[in-house]
Amino acid sequence: VLLPLALEVFPSYASLVIPILSAMAAATILFGNIAALTQFNVKRLIGLSGVAHAGYLLLGVIAGFSQPQAVGAVYFYLFAYLLASFAVFGVMTQLGGSDDATQDMDHYGDLARERPFLAAVLAIGLGSLAGIPPLAGFMGKLVIFTAAFKAGHYGLLLVAITGVVLSIYYYFGWIKAACFPTNPDPATPVANTRGPVHRGLGLALVVAQGHQRLHDVGVGIAGAAGGRRQAQIGCELALQLQQHTLGGLLADARHLHESGAVL
Repeated sequence: VLLPLALEVFPSYASLVIPILSAMAAATILFGNIAALTQFNVKRLIGLSGVAHAGYLLLGVIAGFSQPQAVGAVYFYLFAYLLASFAVFGVMTQLGGSDDATQDMDHYGDLARERPFLAAVLAIGLGSLAGIPPLAGFMGKLVIFTAAFKAGHYGLLLVAITGVVLSIYYYFGWIKAACFPTNPDPATPVANTRGPVHRGLGLALVVAQGHQRLHDVGVGIAGAAGGRRQAQIGCELALQLQQHTLGGLLADARHLHESGAVL
């Protein structure tokens, strides 16, 4: 409704309408994406992301004042958005129970293992909403952003790209919850790999690298100060210090390893 109204009724008032629509588009894109970042309720998330998508459509309407191809871009984006939304809402309906008002991302934890087809449909739908190539949502954003670029709305285009980057975070958080559970086998305990032995070995490596840097610096300073002979002397002294310190650190690491084995 807004597209023919803006392009057929208000073309002579473009200097007044474009700033108003630009402010509305920027506000909806930023508000929808920023508000969705902290949402774990998927219904609220998909609703707030819809606000952001309305801003992208407004961007196409604004570009349509000077670029006729923006009209087709808006319709294509709307069609792609509807397809992706139907896919996501279809999965939500299948998984929702009698009381699904509080449907959170945690409810999708085992979806890829228990119902892989629904997980694939959800991932494709969310990927299209995020604008991941080669899905339809990416093509829709591409044609709208191209029309906005040709129309010269560079600031608004920057806001839209920022919104796309923000949306990738929460869309992929949902995909991660559904397809990549953090602990797929709860019966298998997660081993603690950051014990004293590993910390000791890590410290030894860090200090050894630090002494390697000191060795290089010492060689450079000696070379700059007094020629080849002084550089050779500085190199030998730094190398002896490095070998002595590294040998002590490795001995400490072996001691920690033996202590860990005894414990």
